[in-house]
Amino acid sequence: MWQKHGIRKEQIYLKNSPMEQGSPVLWEYAERMIEDAIEKGWIGQ
Repeated sequence: MWQKHGIRKEQIYLKNSPMEQGSPVLWEYAERMIEDAIEKGWIGQ
């Protein structure tokens, strides 16, 4: 879905960056998920 709509890594990080301040542990988990999705080709760089 993200690839279909041209969603890029920078957009996801920008949208979710407040999570880093609110919950560093949750942010680490989300960051791993984002990087995994990039490796699988689901998200453009």
